[in-house]
Amino acid sequence: MKINPKILLLSSLMMHMLTITAYGRKNMKDIVFATFAQDEPELEYAMVLAKSLRTFGGDMKEAPFWLYLPAESSELIGKIGPRSSPLNIEVRTSPTPEAAMDYYYSGKTFAAGNAEGAAAGNFKTLAWLDADNIIVQEPKAFLLKDGVYFGWRPVMLKLIGSDYHKTPDTFWARLYEKLSVKPESIFPITTAVDNEQIRAYFNAGILIVRPERGILRKWPAFFEKLYSDPFYQGECKKDVKKRIFLHQTALVGAVLNVLKRDEMACLDDRYNYPFCFFDKYPVEKQFKSLDDAITIRHDGIMYQDKEWKEKMKDTSKIAEWIKQEFSEGI
Repeated sequence: MKINPKILLLSSLMMHMLTITAYGRKNMKDIVFATFAQDEPELEYAMVLAKSLRTFGGDMKEAPFWLYLPAESSELIGKIGPRSSPLNIEVRTSPTPEAAMDYYYSGKTFAAGNAEGAAAGNFKTLAWLDADNIIVQEPKAFLLKDGVYFGWRPVMLKLIGSDYHKTPDTFWARLYEKLSVKPESIFPITTAVDNEQIRAYFNAGILIVRPERGILRKWPAFFEKLYSDPFYQGECKKDVKKRIFLHQTALVGAVLNVLKRDEMACLDDRYNYPFCFFDKYPVEKQFKSLDDAITIRHDGIMYQDKEWKEKMKDTSKIAEWIKQEFSEGI
């Protein structure tokens, strides 16, 4: 039997491409951590985040750490000075479209897309974290299992989320239509703090992705579809919560348009532990010690209370470390 040379050539080419792909992935580094700081307080948080990784990160403590700053803020870029060197922080900049600047967290949304683009082909995993995260111990679940492309945590509070047991309101119904979210892709989640069942709505402060699927690069595009829409512009003027979290609602479209549910993994309660809600978190879900958490969120709001150290009765190692790091306030 004669073998068609074109088929033989095609088969050879396909095998070659598969070999190159496998070789390339094998030689990619496991993980890169990245964050964004919009202003000086967030810059201080980011420095503490980097220090926590270097101190408590276990086998990941030497992983690359990228700090994105607004390209529009040369003053902020100048404030980091020589502090980045001992922590091996790579400082990068990210521009934000002027039209997006009226909306909270727009800078981090565009920076996330830039970080994913830079990580693609170089790292198997990107851990995109808000600056107010702290690493308590090695976050092993950040190294996603085969077939999983997105590690996530639910939002902490329902706020503008869509009640799973009710028909979506106009805000969410229009969002699903505008972002082409199919009804069958939507699934229920339970909020971390107020224990409400809502439609899929991911916490934008901890996003663990395999860069090749492009979730974070799609995020700014979906965000733009919303903030450029007169309807959402009006909604955000009427309700500041919608203006604050519009970026996070856009993430729903970016994720559900790309991934099936079995390609996502919800990280357990030890990740993104809401230290900032230490006085509101359900008693049955509270850890006896913060040292039992893997990553925690402190949120700068808690530091506005001058008595926060006294109210935080936890005497764990990480609690004392946090008190020391923020001993001079923010």
